[in-house]
This record gives sequence, C-alpha cells and structure tokens, in this order.
Amino acid sequence: MKKLTIFLAFLLFAGFTMQAQVQISGTITGAEDGLSIPGVSVVVKDNPTIGTTTDMDGRYSLSVPSSAQVLVFSFVGMQTQEVTIGGRNVIDVVLSADVLEMDEVVVVAYGAKRKGAITGAINVVNESAMEKSTVASFDQMLQGQATGVQVTATNGDPSAVAAVRIRGVGSVTATNEPLYVVDGVPVDQSNFSLINPNDIASMSILKDASAAALYGSRASNGVILVSTKRGKKGDAQINYSYQHGYSYMQMGNVEMMDAKQKLQYEMDLGYRSYTEAQVDSLVGQSHDWFETLSRTGTTKIHNLSISGGTEKTNYFFSVGKFDQEGIVEASYMDRMSTTLNVDHKVNDWFKIGNSLNLSQADYGVLRDRRNVQNPFAAMFFYNPYEAEKLPDGEWNITHSGFSISEALENNPESFNRIRGIGNMYGEIQFFDGFTFKSQAGIDYQQRLREAYTKPESILASYVGDNKTEAFTQTYSYVFTNTFNYRKTFKDVHEVSALLGTEYNKYYQYFLFSQGNTFPSGNLSTLDNAANISNGGSNKTEWELMSYLGMFSYNYNQKYYVDFSLRYDGCSRFGEENKYGSFWAVGGAWNLHEEDFIKPIELISRLQLRASIGTSGNFDVDDYESLGLYDFTAYGGESATRQFQIANKDLKWEKTLAQTYGVDFALLNHRVRGTFNYYIRNSSDLLFDVPISKTSGFDIITQNIGELQNKGFELELDGDVIKKKDFLVTLGASVSHNKNEVIELYKGQQIVEGVTGRTVVKEGYPVNSYYMVRYAGVNPVNGDALYYDKDGNITNVYSGDDAVILDKSPNPKYFGNFTLAVEYKGIRLSTLLYYNYGNYIVNGIRYFTDSDGDNVADNVSTRMLDAWQEPGDVTSVPRQSLTNNARYSTRYLEDASFIRLRDLTISYTIPKKYTEKVKMSKASVFIKGNNLWTYAPNFTGFDPEVGNPSAESSLGAPFGTFYDFSYPTTRTFTFGVDVTF
Repeated sequence: MKKLTIFLAFLLFAGFTMQAQVQISGTITGAEDGLSIPGVSVVVKDNPTIGTTTDMDGRYSLSVPSSAQVLVFSFVGMQTQEVTIGGRNVIDVVLSADVLEMDEVVVVAYGAKRKGAITGAINVVNESAMEKSTVASFDQMLQGQATGVQVTATNGDPSAVAAVRIRGVGSVTATNEPLYVVDGVPVDQSNFSLINPNDIASMSILKDASAAALYGSRASNGVILVSTKRGKKGDAQINYSYQHGYSYMQMGNVEMMDAKQKLQYEMDLGYRSYTEAQVDSLVGQSHDWFETLSRTGTTKIHNLSISGGTEKTNYFFSVGKFDQEGIVEASYMDRMSTTLNVDHKVNDWFKIGNSLNLSQADYGVLRDRRNVQNPFAAMFFYNPYEAEKLPDGEWNITHSGFSISEALENNPESFNRIRGIGNMYGEIQFFDGFTFKSQAGIDYQQRLREAYTKPESILASYVGDNKTEAFTQTYSYVFTNTFNYRKTFKDVHEVSALLGTEYNKYYQYFLFSQGNTFPSGNLSTLDNAANISNGGSNKTEWELMSYLGMFSYNYNQKYYVDFSLRYDGCSRFGEENKYGSFWAVGGAWNLHEEDFIKPIELISRLQLRASIGTSGNFDVDDYESLGLYDFTAYGGESATRQFQIANKDLKWEKTLAQTYGVDFALLNHRVRGTFNYYIRNSSDLLFDVPISKTSGFDIITQNIGELQNKGFELELDGDVIKKKDFLVTLGASVSHNKNEVIELYKGQQIVEGVTGRTVVKEGYPVNSYYMVRYAGVNPVNGDALYYDKDGNITNVYSGDDAVILDKSPNPKYFGNFTLAVEYKGIRLSTLLYYNYGNYIVNGIRYFTDSDGDNVADNVSTRMLDAWQEPGDVTSVPRQSLTNNARYSTRYLEDASFIRLRDLTISYTIPKKYTEKVKMSKASVFIKGNNLWTYAPNFTGFDPEVGNPSAESSLGAPFGTFYDFSYPTTRTFTFGVDVTF
C-alpha cells in the first residue's frame, strides 16, 4: 500500500510538472547590423541542461519550467546577456559585439555563418565601406577592399562597370568574371550601375571551393553575394543623404606639341611650308584641345529611406536619384531607383518576405573608337592651331574633315535601361532547428539603344542621315527550395545540414530596326524615315537544374568540418555531358579555444583552415553543342545550310581549388590578420581545334586545355592608438598570383589580337606579350633598330622575329594601405591602392609617336627628341613622311602604379545637439577619389587599363592595350547624412 501511494504521488507530481511548462520563443539579432544570428545558445540560468540554439534565421523556441526566472543568451564574439522572463512568451534579444572577441555573422552560400565557423576563404565588404560611395556601380567599390580580388575600372564612363578577377585568370576563352547573387538571385553581370550602392548592406566574396562550391557550375571564378538592407525591430527610422561632387580629367604623363612646335615639325618634314605671317596667325589662334573638349563633370546623389519593425514585421523602403554629367559633352547618366524589403512572421511556424529592387536609367554614350568620332581620340589628333569654330561661327571640320564638337551635338547615342531584381520567400519551421524555405526570384532587364545621325550633321554629308533603334529584353528567374537542419547535442556537438533543389532559366530577345532620310533632325522616330533600310530579331535561352547539399559539424566551437555537393544539369552542353557534380571539403581548428593556447595572453584568436573542392565555368554559347542550320538563297531559290557542327562531347570547364589559411588576432585583438595560400588548377578549357575538312567545317570547340593559378594573400590591420576618444588604425594587404598555362592542344601557341601582341603558350602566363623587341636607334643614320629572333640587331622589321617576353598584363603584386583616425566625432580615412609588375601596350603612343607617318595629326613632344644628325644618341628614330611605325616593345610600358584611391574626412555631430532637432544622427563629409597617382614608367592618361571596346581594341585581350578610352576621373564630393 505504501508503494502504491508513493507511485500515485509520483504520477501526480509528474503531471503537475508537465502542466507547469512554459513555451518561450523569439529572435536574436545583432546590434551592429540588425541581422539575425544563427547558433546562439539559449539556456535557463541555474539549469543549463534546459536549452536550445537559434536556427538559420536567428529564431529559437524553448519549453521551460514555470519556475524559471532568467534565460542566458551567449554566442562567440557577442556579449552574453541574462534576460528576466517576467511572464513573457516572446523574448527577442539584441546582442552586442564583444569588443574583445569580434566574430561577426557572415552571409555565405544559401545562409549565414559565424566568421569563426567558416572553413573557406571569404572577404566581407560591409555597409560602412559603401555608405559614402560616389560611384554608380557597386562593383567599382570592391577595389582595394579584399585580398586576392583585382578590380579594374574598364573606363571612366558614368555607366561603366568594373572587371573583377578573383585569384587570377581561370579561363582563356570563357568568362573570368565571378558569379553575382543579389538577395539570393543570380544576376547578369552587366548594368550594375542600375543597382543603387546605398541600398547594399554587405557583400561577401567567396574566393575558394569550400565557400563557393554550392554554386557549382558557375563558381569557378568565385562568387559575390550582395545583401541589400533590411529593417529591424524598433521605431521607424528615416534617413536622408545628399552628395554633390565634381569630376576632372586626369592628364597623367601626356604631353603633346603646342601650335608653334607642331608647325615647325611639319615644315622640318617637308609636309607643309608656312610663311612667318602664317605661323604667327596660326599660333595666335592656338588652344588646348584637352581643355576644349573636356569639362568639369558633376554628380548629384539623393537617397531617402525608412526602416523599422514590430514583433512580427520588419521593413526597409528607399528611393534614390543619381545624376551625373561626364567630363565631356553628351556623356551622362540619370538613374531613379527604389528598394522594398519586407519580412513578416505570420505565426510561430510560418514566415514570409520579399526583396525588390527597381531602377530606370538614361545614359548618354560616346563612340569608343580610334578616330576623331571619339572625343578622347580627337583630343590627341586635332592640331593645336585648328580652331573649334570658323570666324563666321560655323563648325571647323579641321584637317580630318570632321568636327567632334558638332558630332556630340548632332549625332547623339543614348541608352534607356530598366532593371528589376526581386524575390519572395516562404519559410516553415516544422520543429526546433528544422525548417523548409521556398524562394522564387527574377532578374529582369530591358534596354533601348538609339543612335541618330541628324540630316544636318557633318557626318550625314559622308554617310547620309540614319537612325538605329535596338531593343533588348532579358529575364532570368530562379526557384530554390531548401530544407535546413541545425541542432546542438550535449552542448558541444553542433550539426547543420542543407538539402535542396534549384532551377534557373535565362531568356533574351533582341530586335532592331534602321531607317534613313528624315525630314528634320527634330523628327527622329522611325515612322518619320523615308526608308526602313534594315531590321531583324533573334532570341536565345538556357536552363539549369540543380541539386545541392551541405553538412557541417563542429565540436565545442573548436573543430569544424564542412562538406558541400552540387549536381548541375545545363542545356548548353552536349548530350554526353549535360550533368556534372561539384564538391568541396573544408576544415577549421580554433586553436585559441585550446587549453594549451588560452594561457598565452599574446594570442586573442588563432584559427587554421584548409579546404579543397571543385567548381565549374559554363560560359559557352547557348547552342554551342547543337548542329545548327540557317536559311539562304541558292540558284534563286530558298535553301537551308548547316553552319555549325554538332558537338555532343562539349562540357564545362572545371577548377580544382585548394586553400590553406590562418586567421589571427594578437594583443587583445589590437592586431588582426589573415594569410591564405591557394592553388587553382583549371582543366577542360575550351579551345577551337582543327577537324577533318570532310566534315564540311574547319574547327570545333573542345575541352582540351589546362592552366594553373597559385599565390598568397596577406592582410594586416592594427589599432596603433586605442583610447576612449581617440583611435588610429593602420592596415595593409598584398596579393600575389602566378599564372601558368599547363596544357594546350598539341602544345600549340595561340597568338591573340590582330597585330599579334600576346600569346597563350604552355609554360607561360596567359596572354604573355609576344612582340618584336625594340633595340633603339642607329646613331649613324637614325634608323629604328630591332632584335631578330636570335638576338641579333637589325634595321629590318619582321613580325617573324616576335618572341615571348617575360612580361604580362597581370600584376605580380597588388594590394592596399589604409589609415583611419577617429577623434571624438571627427574621422579621417584613406585608401592607397597599388599594382606592381604588369605591362601594357600603349596604343596612344603608337599613333602619337609615329615618326612622321601621322604628320597630319598632332604628335607627342617626344618627337622633339628624334635623331637629327650622325652621332645623336636617342631612343626616337629620325622623322620621315615615309616612316611606318611598327608594333614593338618600344610601346610596351611598365604600368605599375600607386594611387590615392580614397580620402574621406567626416564629422558626426554630437547627439546632445541633434536630439534638440529630433535627429538621432547627423554627419557631414568631404571626399576625394583618385587624388594622386604615381606611375613613373607609364606615359598615358591612366595606368589602370581595362578593356577597350570592340571598335578600338583590335581583338586585344583584357588589360593588354591602352587605347583612346574614357579615362578615370579625379573627383571631389561633399555630403550630408541625417537620420530621424
């Protein structure tokens, strides 16, 4: 009976205990950025066996006894918080960074991780690096912000995008650009100027396979994850910022002849003869064409946003206006943009949200070619004694028969672009730590190009008036479904897993029409043309179906292992190779958590990392694997012909990447650094190879090449002075990459460019220079001298004497130096960016140092140092009307430089003043970009050379040829930023 009584009492007590449980849930976010934090430990104080961890979205749900009084929230890198329950069922917590152990949350592939849990190589560019940006395109802001990431402005046009190379050149014929993903949507890498940089919260740069393998066949060149701003719980905040800037053309080391020098030069060569009176008259009207054709550019940027949140809904909404006038007439960009991001918690287990970015922009563009239809070429070609206008006020067509000033007015070319990037998602939490997320996203673009030669224009007198309208529409949509699981066992074993599918489709439609014979320059629509002379359309599309998975494990936040796998199927490739798998394995060891390291006060953080994995490059033409036919005429009848042979074996290029790294912090985090060593082996590279002519074709694309990149990255920064109101931080970075072609088809060499300036050959870097070597000038007769293939000096130029040089367009080293000084509300920051060891063919010198061949155009003052008589020692040959300048190493220049990329001084007004006018924050700043450049061995506008247009590059590979492109500008900007 006694035992029965005890048993019944036990059951009664157990039932009482079960009924006395309380369910508590909430979301954990970071104070710095408002982002949710996964992996936060939530336990009951005085009973730590009752606890849980937050999921991928920073949410938790925990059943606790009704007697529990306090919850403890802890996370590596954050200050631990104890929160009184106080009868609440929903407890949201904002964790602040632990200044002694900073370990922020980083956006990674399909989720987020603590920095200390990452096994791959990732750099993060945060909001503070972008909030005062004066550029239109966010990719340009990456320069100098991440090791191993080379960012080159293709030109200074207001709408220009940058070229980004992560850890070297991984392909010869396919793209070397990384994959960009905006809020989970893979986006086309063109037209980034349509995305407002002020709406971006952070960018994560995934540099190796462990970090990027989940993006599979598109990740071999790295991945850049762009996250736009989102709201966080709290009162609504209204932010407004305004910037006003001025831009100026950088002259670099350019020196052209003035009027007197050029007239004398023409007479010395016997090109023309002038009387003294004529010389005086022409010199009297001389002017500087660089000043005539350039102007001070202006930039005006307005941004307005409102953000906030409640227990269930967070929101961010913004509108922005960007107006920029370029440094020459007819160059401009006007953009309007808006962003709306919403996250809504429907109930305890269901969450929905969206991201939406819409923009519209108008651009005025210039001809980028090698003649006077390009203002940056006309500046060099026009003679200084030629006036812009004649005495009667008419345009002067100069010796070229053309007036660029008139053309900028009467031959306008413009683009109108619209872009929308958006997604919406729904997320279900089945139980603590297990969620399902479904997302649909789209990247939509349309572009209208209009190029008009007015009937009254000078150009129309040569080619007739005409108008071209070209319309392009593209959309890329993606559907992603993922299951996520995260759980901690026995407080020390943390596992997380992801399993999902993804479907991408891309579609493009192109339509154009041309007309001529317009009644007036003011009537430019094609329905006013007397003749519709041309027109056409085409469309293209591709699809990608993917399956992906990831598993991560860590023991006691000391030892980490990641495994990623993606299986892609792409419509672009042959029947035999439509599908491929990509994988990665990574590990990390937090030594600072070990007992044998903790006593060492010098070490605040020490982490070792290693990873290996594969990724792909699927950049081939959409129908490259198919046998294609077109329609033509034969014998007066319609006929069908095959113009492309089927290629069933075509597959993607693949990269096997290894990274070995260490992250460290010393002296209580006063000194911080990261070092990475990497090896990237790219195989199955795509090249055209010859095939039997019995097939009816000469070549076919095959996967037969291999190249390697290997190098290191080092970044250091430290707080030199760290006091309450005074902080001085210094930083520096260096990146080194060695590129080598390992294998080509039958060891052949591939000469690039019309003039054969570079070569792809086994044992050499991609696009090594392949040129005839210049040997100087014969002091006896002034002949130009060259080295033949065997190293003998000759005065006979022959392209057969070209040799491969130990010089390439790729820098041996690049990096930055940074300085930040903060005193109370005043902050000064600088960024010095440098390239070392890269070479460029100076195409402008080829035309302006033509030794008399182009005497009708203006020439460089270097021609004043030309050989004159026997015994003269000079590097400039004798001048003659019969000379013909030749491409040689005479025009190959060392383009190493160091540049003051950014200098910003800002002042944040103390709160005791802003609060009086209901402001929570107010600041003003002044900023300079490209203020100073030191390039001692380069004689052009700008040593930072990108890719000339197809009109002027003559097939030159990226970064190898300096031409008459829009130069980068020197800018000064004033700004104000207020928050209510």
